[in-house]
Amino acid sequence: MKAKNIFMFLIVMLLTGLLGCVPYLSKRSAGVQIEDNTKIFKNCKLKGTVKGSASVGLTKAHKVEIAIDEIKSKAALLGADTVLIVSKESMFKETVITGRAYDCPPRLMIRSFF
Repeated sequence: MKAKNIFMFLIVMLLTGLLGCVPYLSKRSAGVQIEDNTKIFKNCKLKGTVKGSASVGLTKAHKVEIAIDEIKSKAALLGADTVLIVSKESMFKETVITGRAYDCPPRLMIRSFF
């Protein structure tokens, strides 16, 4: 019985730890777009520089995703809706991404699905 309780405790702790690593985007930050086309920023207002980093993650791609989510959250706090990525550094233990946060006028977003 004691071993079963210890096992259940370890499972709960493991799941709690894994769920703590899941990035959470607020409704506002989920609407922040990441762009690399510098032409769209000509009518936008610069709100500031944002930096996101991740030292946890199973893969390099997961670390990038966590850093991007952090950038989106920080941009939303500045009142920005679009971020231009200006640098991405991936070291052995950490990924750091820096971007410029902009507030842009509404525009027609045409995306190809092919």
